[in-house]
Amino acid sequence: MAKSIMKTAHKTAKGLHKSGVMDETTMREFDALCLPPAREFRETVAKRVQNDARFRRALLIEAVDALLESDLATGKALLRDYINATIGFEALAAVLDKDSKSIHRKLGPKGNPRADNIFAIIKALQDTDEVRLQVKAVASKAA
Repeated sequence: MAKSIMKTAHKTAKGLHKSGVMDETTMREFDALCLPPAREFRETVAKRVQNDARFRRALLIEAVDALLESDLATGKALLRDYINATIGFEALAAVLDKDSKSIHRKLGPKGNPRADNIFAIIKALQDTDEVRLQVKAVASKAA
């Protein structure tokens, strides 16, 4: 019950923030009160990725979708979560013949990876998970 109350309070706060009624500082305070600690959340995601192939693939698809929608920050964050929960940065670096710290920087919040680097990472992740993602054209919502 307490979780649902906190979830509802956080959802309301997000709406108020989005509409401009609540400032950024207050929204961060609500985040801190209502959301699980980042480490706990990452550990939960990692366990689910390791135990659920459908969830693992959905996470990779969400990362690529975010990148295709020009949401680089979300795409990189999801790729980091996926890599941490699956192959790991060291093993990915070995596959790509790159330095793991370089890959960390590229996918970090301030990183600005080139398209060839992003595609190489995605290809390596697909190969590791034995999955092949495909782009499908659909009518836009505005059409």
